[in-house]
Amino acid sequence: MQIKSTPINSFVAMFDFLRFKSLREHRGTEGLYSLYMRGLLPQIQHSAALRGKTIERNGRNVYVPDFGPQSLEYRIVSDSILLFAKGNTFDHFFRIVTASHNLLCSGFAGHKAPLRGAIGYGDLIFNSNTIWIGRAIEDAYIGENKQVWSGCALTPSCEVFVTQQGHLKQYENIFSLLIEQEENEIKRNKLEKAKRRLVEYQIPEYINPKIGPAEYTNRKGYALDWTLDVYQDASKKAFAPPDNSHKMKIIQNTIDFEIWARKRIHE
Repeated sequence: MQIKSTPINSFVAMFDFLRFKSLREHRGTEGLYSLYMRGLLPQIQHSAALRGKTIERNGRNVYVPDFGPQSLEYRIVSDSILLFAKGNTFDHFFRIVTASHNLLCSGFAGHKAPLRGAIGYGDLIFNSNTIWIGRAIEDAYIGENKQVWSGCALTPSCEVFVTQQGHLKQYENIFSLLIEQEENEIKRNKLEKAKRRLVEYQIPEYINPKIGPAEYTNRKGYALDWTLDVYQDASKKAFAPPDNSHKMKIIQNTIDFEIWARKRIHE
């Protein structure tokens, strides 16, 4: 029996662990799996769930992901993580940005497993049990793979769509209104940080031809400011020592972004 499915237009975020191969060589496949289960999987699940709850486990209170209708789907395949919002409304855009920001920040949490990601846009056929296929995944994959840093950016296709739909402007306007109405200083500060998650930046990219040296360039676009929720100089502590010039560029571009991002907060 042939199963038919109609594509939907949606946002997909794809992330890669930048040190996956070296971690596997150091820890082995079994050790890397343990790292996923003990540290990385809970962070991925919390990012996708977008909310949590406290439960009692073995006599202790534990904060766990609380999946619901507003949560994102997620998949982990080797060194790649995919997050999927089931639509293209502003609400879906808001959720994919929030989840991606949370996940990106987790890469600076001390595991020395920094992430690189992109939020793509396009059509997608989604089968919860087996298949994800469509332009949205291809767009996120290409956008993620071209970047030369630990960071996350909107792909050009995603940026065009959210600009045309007014999602970027609505993102700013909603937070401006909430900040204006909020009287609690702590909550207002959290809203101000959330408003600043999306920033325009010269995103470092490269072209890796089959013959000849790589070509490094920059593309003006929207990126996520992970520095808002991590400790000072996180970019200098997240990486292992580089063993080639390309990895050195990744590290330096990440450091340069942190310096730029922290400086703009005080401007």
